[in-house]
Amino acid sequence: MNDTPKSTSEPLISCLENEGLKFLFGTPSEKNIRFIDVKNGALLRFILALSEQAVLFMTVMYGLVTGNVGVCYGTLGREVTNMLVGIADT
Repeated sequence: MNDTPKSTSEPLISCLENEGLKFLFGTPSEKNIRFIDVKNGALLRFILALSEQAVLFMTVMYGLVTGNVGVCYGTLGREVTNMLVGIADT
């Protein structure tokens, strides 16, 4: 049996799980659909946000309220640029 990952998403999800992370904040898009597909079989819970700014605000508030590390993701280009609003606010 071949244990080679099908994409870089599998090792990334495994690393996040090994660190004890329980939530992943993000917005779905065609560029990260494989990441979301791999996540569906993982222990991480995907929290959907409607905008990239909301992703950052949710992640920051999760960290402040729980004391745990919050993780969010976005794709290159417009999404990451829109996340700058959330980063600038923190």
